[in-house]
Amino acid sequence: MTKSLAATVADALRPFCRDGQEVIWRLALRWHGDNGPLPNRYNGMSIRSLSQFGLEVIADCGQAAIIAALPGAEK
Repeated sequence: MTKSLAATVADALRPFCRDGQEVIWRLALRWHGDNGPLPNRYNGMSIRSLSQFGLEVIADCGQAAIIAALPGAEK
């Protein structure tokens, strides 16, 4: 099975993650991480919108990104 372009970009970003950071990528309208899909409340959101809901965007590559939860934010 071949990976999506977004998942391939996520693989390329993974070596740049530090402690407390996570790589996410978009499949259709849903964001996914290494532990599966992010909660439903993030469906359809842009990277910019995620940053307004307690997630700090470290690196934005469009369909994949490195994020970190802001202190005190629930993911």
